[in-house]
Amino acid sequence: MLNEPDFDLKLGEQLLQFEETSGKLQLRYSDKIVLLMRDGKLLGEMGYKLDTDITKTIEIGSKFYKYAVTLRQIVEYYNSWGNRVPAVQKPLVLDAALEFEKEIVKIKEQKITWNNTAVLAN
Repeated sequence: MLNEPDFDLKLGEQLLQFEETSGKLQLRYSDKIVLLMRDGKLLGEMGYKLDTDITKTIEIGSKFYKYAVTLRQIVEYYNSWGNRVPAVQKPLVLDAALEFEKEIVKIKEQKITWNNTAVLAN
């Protein structure tokens, strides 16, 4: 079960990437890890002993969860800001949007991974 690609945390891979076909920004953090953390916690509270691989995956996933939530919000905003901002207001936020995009590109160029929590904290 944990050998499936959906449960692979891929800690050494970039945490953000641009989808080649659509150009949308993607966060590399599986929603299935969140479900595993929730279900694992519930099973533990019910007295079930969890496999050590599952426990380890839950611990690692929990370590990065708060970063993933924040980054997911940023990614969703980045991917949809063009639709949210009225056309008449776009010139007002264009400079900020371009600066934001530079930061995203910088993150991509630095190859920031989930293993590098010091960078994530900043």
